[in-house]
Amino acid sequence: TIWLNDPTGPLADDALMLASTHHLRVGRYREAARLLKLLRGEFPKSHHLPNAFVIGSQVELMSYQGSSYDEQNLLESQDLKESSLRLFPGIESSDLLRRELKGIDEERARREWDRILFWEKKNKPKAVAIYCRELLQNFPNSRYGGMAQQKLVELGEAEPQYRGADSNPSQTPGSVPLGNPNGAVQPFQSQPATPAQTEPYD
Repeated sequence: TIWLNDPTGPLADDALMLASTHHLRVGRYREAARLLKLLRGEFPKSHHLPNAFVIGSQVELMSYQGSSYDEQNLLESQDLKESSLRLFPGIESSDLLRRELKGIDEERARREWDRILFWEKKNKPKAVAIYCRELLQNFPNSRYGGMAQQKLVELGEAEPQYRGADSNPSQTPGSVPLGNPNGAVQPFQSQPATPAQTEPYD
């Protein structure tokens, strides 16, 4: 009521912040997110601005329903967390925000992996290979990166040095480590390195 009747008054931003935290406490996340977005847009000089970004990122994350649903809330949360770190570098929750950003990347990689499993059930190996490469390009350091690269090996779509049972990637110059399901991998290279030219092109 304060904000509606006096939207430019000295208590307007306080009223919006109080209302948004109330909606958050009772589980109305979308309304809380709406009011926090309004606060960020209409009151850029408010002392509540850092909390509007940080709490807003948490609300968006809490609104995310899982890999079977739209990822918009996940992307909004990621954007707000990155903006919080950029706009308020000395914020107390910076370490927590960085950990949560890593968790968001892991969840986005899981969504890609679920899509790979979907096409695998449909018996579409070409689609599986395409999405494995996409996962490796976007999230090479996630735990699903190693799983995707192993899937390419099983499909015969990996780098040539991985296809033979006698090959030893660790001793191949310029090779890409295979990785494992629980560790990080290097970005997948779809083409082998081109040897250096001894003479210039025409």
